[in-house]
Amino acid sequence: MAPFRNIELLQPEPAKSKNYAASQLFSCMKRFLGFLCVVSLASNAIAQERKYGPLRLDFKYARKNDFAVVIPAKNNKDQRIFIGVYCQDRLFNSTGSEGQWKEWQIPVNIYESRIVADVCNQI
Repeated sequence: MAPFRNIELLQPEPAKSKNYAASQLFSCMKRFLGFLCVVSLASNAIAQERKYGPLRLDFKYARKNDFAVVIPAKNNKDQRIFIGVYCQDRLFNSTGSEGQWKEWQIPVNIYESRIVADVCNQI
């Protein structure tokens, strides 16, 4: 009696198809590209200084309160001012060089419009 007669030989699993390997690679690439997309979007949102015509806004120190977003800025005379954006009604405001807030109004030029759009679309 042969000692191994009742033992079945293990058959190797059939090799997985090339399509399976390609789909695994594609799935991995999708996850990696998704990760890169998130990182890319986050890096665009990193606080930075941006120029809008005569104004330089420092988004690093932007603050959002219950009412509006307030961003420190410098005007073309290099004076520190503040910009306010009220996104609910898409309104713009700023302080004068003496620090007093003006009236809330709709943006009156392309630079103010771009500021409102950029601030409100990134919240």
